[in-house]
This record gives sequence, C-alpha cells and structure tokens, in this order.
Amino acid sequence: FSTLLSAVDSLSFRLHKVINGGDDPSLIKPTLGNDSNISSDTASKICGVYIVPSVEYVISVLSILRCGMAFLPLDPSWPKERILSVVVSSNVGLILGCLNSG
Repeated sequence: FSTLLSAVDSLSFRLHKVINGGDDPSLIKPTLGNDSNISSDTASKICGVYIVPSVEYVISVLSILRCGMAFLPLDPSWPKERILSVVVSSNVGLILGCLNSG
C-alpha cells in the first residue's frame, strides 16, 4: 500500500508541474497580470488516460483526482479515429499514457 501511495504522490507532483507550466514560461497558467486571453477557470481540467487496465492505470486515475482534475478513460483497443474524436469533443488538456498501452 505504501508503494502505491508513493507512486501516486510522485505522479501527482509531476502532473502539478505540467499543469502549472513547469519551467517553460509559455506553459504557465494565466494570472491577472498575464496578457493571455484565457482565464484559469476556462482551462481544461480533463485528463485523458490512455492506459490498459493495470496498476499504472489506478495510479494515474488517483493522481489525476488528487490534482483536482477529471479523468477520461481512453481504451487503447479503440480505433485511432474514435480516440481522436473523443479527445477533440471532450476538450482534453492532457493525455497520460504508458509504454505498454499499445
């Protein structure tokens, strides 16, 4: 159980870093002082999970929820056209995948 919590903590930390822009100034969330037209409230809070059912899937879902985002399951067995259609229509801001996801 402690290994699972450690993995969730680690991925949550990395997700927060990506969501907040990390070290790339072009990825930093807009603030009141920023000239961007996009407000933080309208930024996508949906993260796609493109992973087969596994321990990695569970860790990803728990980490996404811990970051305050919603997750959208994307089955790697679906045709690429269907995945693209779902991603575009859902306004997904980030997609997590795993090397063994297909």
